Amino acid sequence: MSEHSDRSPQRKPREDFVKEKQKKLLSSINYQQQVDTANNGSTPILMNSYQTISKLAQRFHLKLNVIPSLFGSFEPKPLYLRTDPISERAVADLLPLDQVRSYIDMIHQYNVKRSLTANQYKSKNQNSLMVPLIVTKTQNDPNENVCQLDFFANSAYERFNRTFGKSFMLFQRYIPCKGSNANVIRCIYHRDRPQKLVYRIQSNVKMTGHVDVLDEEGKGEYGSPAKKQPAAQTESFMMTQEKVRGYAHDIIKQIKERLDQLDDPNATPLEFGVDQVLLSPTVQATFDMYGQATGGNSNKSNELYMAQVSLQEEIDKNCKTIFQYCTQDSKPEEMTIVEAKITNYPSINEQMNSLVQCLDQYLRLDKHLTLKELAVDFVTDFMDDRHYFLQIKFLDGEEFAKPVALKPLFHQRKVQSSNPRMHFD
Repeated sequence: MSEHSDRSPQRKPREDFVKEKQKKLLSSINYQQQVDTANNGSTPILMNSYQTISKLAQRFHLKLNVIPSLFGSFEPKPLYLRTDPISERAVADLLPLDQVRSYIDMIHQYNVKRSLTANQYKSKNQNSLMVPLIVTKTQNDPNENVCQLDFFANSAYERFNRTFGKSFMLFQRYIPCKGSNANVIRCIYHRDRPQKLVYRIQSNVKMTGHVDVLDEEGKGEYGSPAKKQPAAQTESFMMTQEKVRGYAHDIIKQIKERLDQLDDPNATPLEFGVDQVLLSPTVQATFDMYGQATGGNSNKSNELYMAQVSLQEEIDKNCKTIFQYCTQDSKPEEMTIVEAKITNYPSINEQMNSLVQCLDQYLRLDKHLTLKELAVDFVTDFMDDRHYFLQIKFLDGEEFAKPVALKPLFHQRKVQSSNPRMHFD
């Protein structure tokens, strides 16, 4: 027995085996190698997927649950994309710039309610969860999104004003996903496969700032593999409600000290506290000739506006919110992947069928291609279990010999410039 055991090959620890398997799996579905050689007729993907969705929505009956989003380019008005609650069709309209604040306030009202609910059941070790309001996406590299999160209505409005018209941008509601860790559902269609493939890609970092730790059997919470890392190493750059409230308290103190130094007998003392700074919707601030909110006076709206902007700057400087609230294909060692079945996601299956049909029609008519492979990311809202389209991760087509004359599914619609009705039903 001893001689046999000495000769047997030494097995890798379970943790190393799981890590290696997970890394290979993510590498096979992140499409970083294939995207440069894909034949898609320059059809926009990733954050620019919403350009593609806008084109499809104008021409076809696209049944897709679209996150309420603003897509900005160098045009004077952003595209407003969402799903019509009655027809369940994706729609796209031009949104006047004076309606952007209303768009942000609706998201604020919607997500703040969910943030308060999230605190009730996602709290752990007195570490309450804060839910972002807006994610702004831009690109330095055409194959990768650059994301920035805003937790406050006025800081989101400030970021929109700084970014819009200067580059392509996507400004959309952050979906508080189902589960304690940020995750996406990646669905892959291939023309030669009988069924779609589905993967759940999940960050090992909890949105409350804790990191999954392996148990004695090499499993994390819910039996999923996880990276072993002491929580103490993450607390220095993770965002917690206690840390943010501390930042807000210091900012309010600085504002009051600055106003006390003003020699203005008519100045009205500010009367807002930490909760108002954290939860205030947009305010009508006064801007200078450079487009900056003017501070240094007793205008409560201006000071509240600048307090939220300053608070967001502190978070951006001291906390790695993207690491905490988003998944990252570029960091496979920090992700966990679980294979699933499309039959478990009927809503995603239905949305994919509509998207595949419309994309194939579009590629045939405009690019003389047929759709070969499509990978799409979805996110699940934890409150109502609805699956929202997040982005087209990968798109590949194949040329055919002669263009096939196909009749469009529906008559083309022009983009409307009238004020659209905004809703989340």
